[in-house]
Amino acid sequence: AAAAIYCTSPKKNGACLKAMREALIARGIKVVEEELVCNGKGGLFAGGKAPTEEDYEAAKKFANHCMNLALEHKI
Repeated sequence: AAAAIYCTSPKKNGACLKAMREALIARGIKVVEEELVCNGKGGLFAGGKAPTEEDYEAAKKFANHCMNLALEHKI
């Protein structure tokens, strides 16, 4: 099994990804080295921004990269 990890964060802070990566690896799951962090709304009263066009482009690029890794059997 393999996984690509990403998160949305109003502050574009990907701190949660370290814990997610460690949990997946501990279960024997390969994790793509690169990760994606883009804008996202917080909780009910938290601020935040909707994803921008730049975020959407970064997500497309990330998805294509991950698919290429899978197709080339590199993950």
